[in-house]
Amino acid sequence: MLHRHVPAWKTPDPARALYNEHVDRIEHDHTESVEDEGKPGPGIFEVDHGAVLLMASFAPDPAQRRANHLCAAQAEFVVSAAMASDASQTAQVDPGLSWSQLRAFEACARLSSFAGAALALSVTASAVRYQIGLLEARLGVILFERQAGRLALTKIGETFARQIRRPMRDLLNACATATQSALEAPITLSAPPLFAREFLLGRPFLAWCDANNVRLDVSDAKRELFGPTPIAAIRLGAIEETDVTLTPLLAVALRIAAHPEVAASARPHDGTWWAAQTLLSPSAADDGWQAVWHALALPDAIVPRTVPYGSYAAALEAACAGTGLILAPLPFANKEFGEGRLAAVSDIRVDADREYALIMPDDLAGSNRGRALKRHLVRVCRT
Repeated sequence: MLHRHVPAWKTPDPARALYNEHVDRIEHDHTESVEDEGKPGPGIFEVDHGAVLLMASFAPDPAQRRANHLCAAQAEFVVSAAMASDASQTAQVDPGLSWSQLRAFEACARLSSFAGAALALSVTASAVRYQIGLLEARLGVILFERQAGRLALTKIGETFARQIRRPMRDLLNACATATQSALEAPITLSAPPLFAREFLLGRPFLAWCDANNVRLDVSDAKRELFGPTPIAAIRLGAIEETDVTLTPLLAVALRIAAHPEVAASARPHDGTWWAAQTLLSPSAADDGWQAVWHALALPDAIVPRTVPYGSYAAALEAACAGTGLILAPLPFANKEFGEGRLAAVSDIRVDADREYALIMPDDLAGSNRGRALKRHLVRVCRT
């Protein structure tokens, strides 16, 4: 048993305190085991191998440290041997088979031919031979007898084929069920509010969504495309990405606009007037202001106050309230112009560098439902 070191001073140093704490805990566990079970308690190495290693380092006396290191080495050997035994048992339980090996075996057993199995699996005959060789090596048995280009199951092969037939069928059915569930899950179509208001919130499109199991999500938030349910999104300024299909839907023109009272007193060709204005600037329109000043032949040094917005819809409402100027996106701001809530500050229109596009994962874009959604959105935006 390891010895406790009792320091002569009132406040022990951290190493001695930690050492004594672990000795107390292990001796307590050892005593409880003896009292509760009426038999020798577990060895100190079995109780807390980590504590032994700590005490081996913290024992204050050199002789104790040497003895404790020996104990720790013995404990480490016991633990390592136990782990090796567990690993050996795991290796015996898990033969490390692959789905490719089992599919190759099932096809060969059913068709009695490497060539026939290769044709059924859309691979080469050499690939099938390779998988069967791996399977036989993994199991340590011969599953087929090769007879003049034909395959015949051995007795062990017949037993193996019979035992895996139902599990493989169940697994294939489970995969088919999961795939079908994914195909039948509703497609979430995420769209920004202005785009949805212009094209998607009418009764015809909503009826189409109901008939085609599409759920409309109107939000400026950028949804994650790759998740458990199929998601498509309409975004302004979307770019090409790996594993994502992008379909252009609509180009946007920008027009300088403000509340009618602000627009009535505007001096768009006067640089000092611009310097006193507040620009309501969604990130999508940031590049447009420089194009506006260039078109108005204004100096590039103009620095108006800019209020950033994450949402075009919010910036548009702020402009209608008279808080500043906006590059109003057309056709989406036509409603505000028609109702007299906005007025043009200038006749200049600027083509936005970015356009609205539909994006979706490649697997969804390649499905019948994904293609139908794309066709319908393109038709809606062009009518």
